[in-house]
Amino acid sequence: MSRRVLTALAAVVLVGGASLFVSRMRRPARGGGPIVIFLVDTLRFDRMSAYGAARPTSPAARALALEGVRYDFAYSSSSWTRPAVASLFTSRWPAEVGASGRGGAVSPAASTVAAVLQRKGWRTAGFCANYLVSDESFGFRRGFDLFQPILSIPEEDWGIPVARRVVQPAIAWMRAQRDPRFFLYVHVMDPHSDWGTEGNPYRHWSPGYENLFPTGRPAAASDREWNLSRYDALIRQADDQFGALRRALEEKGWWHSALIAYLADHGEEFFEHGATNHGETLFEEVVRIPLIVKAPGWGKAGDVVRSTVTILDVLPSIAGWVGLPSDPGWRGHRLDRGDPEGSEETAYFSNELDRSRLYALRAGSKKVIASLTPPFRVEFDLDTDPSEQKPVPVEAALAERLERLRRLETSWLGGLRIQKVRRASFALQGFVEVPKGGMPYLSLSDRDRFPVASSDPDRLPIALTVGLDESFEAHFLTLDGEDVPRPRLRVNSGGAWIPLETAGDGAPLRIAHKPRTTLTPQQLSEAVSRMRALGYLGGD
Repeated sequence: MSRRVLTALAAVVLVGGASLFVSRMRRPARGGGPIVIFLVDTLRFDRMSAYGAARPTSPAARALALEGVRYDFAYSSSSWTRPAVASLFTSRWPAEVGASGRGGAVSPAASTVAAVLQRKGWRTAGFCANYLVSDESFGFRRGFDLFQPILSIPEEDWGIPVARRVVQPAIAWMRAQRDPRFFLYVHVMDPHSDWGTEGNPYRHWSPGYENLFPTGRPAAASDREWNLSRYDALIRQADDQFGALRRALEEKGWWHSALIAYLADHGEEFFEHGATNHGETLFEEVVRIPLIVKAPGWGKAGDVVRSTVTILDVLPSIAGWVGLPSDPGWRGHRLDRGDPEGSEETAYFSNELDRSRLYALRAGSKKVIASLTPPFRVEFDLDTDPSEQKPVPVEAALAERLERLRRLETSWLGGLRIQKVRRASFALQGFVEVPKGGMPYLSLSDRDRFPVASSDPDRLPIALTVGLDESFEAHFLTLDGEDVPRPRLRVNSGGAWIPLETAGDGAPLRIAHKPRTTLTPQQLSEAVSRMRALGYLGGD
């Protein structure tokens, strides 16, 4: 080979290598840019133009989806804010971290996404318009260097701060950063109904949005299309502020290297099942959410993933993206590897709010919903009935899967354990006394947790024999005046009381001793059959 040819080949190799080097230098590093979670409270995925809705409600989200990955079957863990955001922040079920119920709060023992990143040297900031997250007593602020609640102002005649008032201080904080290694949580509430407004709940406007999608005046307050037109305009109001946040990141030169997650905590009902609002059911309109993620190395631009994913997957995915190991306690899986790692096409939901006790499981196209108050169990086939209007026979195996998950989650609510100190069997027989207005839940050993349901609503008959080598575990949870679950119990065994400490105010609940002859075998059999028919007890 001539010297000229060798020289030419060497030049080609050098130029190619230099081009490859320059290309790699320009390519954003995985895990090296900012992390931004933009959460739009009460946002239905099917009202977003990013997901195919006719109205241009979310052009900024649509642009994000073209650069990142859109998840078409993303689910929350609940249908109201506090448990859903608890799962987002911790990748745990709400009851596991103490965030179920109106008085719940994230346990100090649970690591949040902000705390995980803060420990690794990331700056962390949150700007939030929803007091269910921003109030310091609820435990979401841990791990944030700055957490700024955004409150309503007296000059506005509505109670929900508009997105502009949340995003502007977030942008100001971001512009002050010199290092792109920061985590920014932005929580806006525009599509949420205004609690204090009768007959016109979607009216918290920034200038120019009130008549964005006009449909005329409603025939009645229940006019679905009129309410949706105003709800859609508020989606656009929030989405435009995401666009402002994007432009600020671009101005800093951080957009292409950033991980951006655009999602909701839950959806909203518009009379699909007879009502509006959220937090009262687990139907698709309130638990299926939008989720769009853009980040270097996170799928291909414009990808659409149709696998079932959940809000619990966000934290493990962020940790993996920045090179942190997964926590074995996390319930979610990584999303940044194409199809979700470990996904079984399932999503589990729970809703413990006021007097509601709802649990649900989606597995493939089947979805089963179980209620404890009032008791019912229902199943739908979402392939043939996506609006969940035509129940199908409940499959025993699917119902049992839901029960296992429900028991696992609710076991974290707390309770009391009695370990026998002598090798002896004993029989428990009597009833649970319930205070007026209480809502108790009882679990005896391996039996199901169930609410009081008997001919006498203030007493529940109990019959249990504990064998030689068994420990006896009794949980009794009642809701106090603030709907906080507290264990309160006394146990009677063969006439001998085993006193247990009580928590909270008021007299302790107790299992009161009765002679064995109080319940005949037939009466006991009927009571057990009745509870089993209602779904409270399993087994034969």
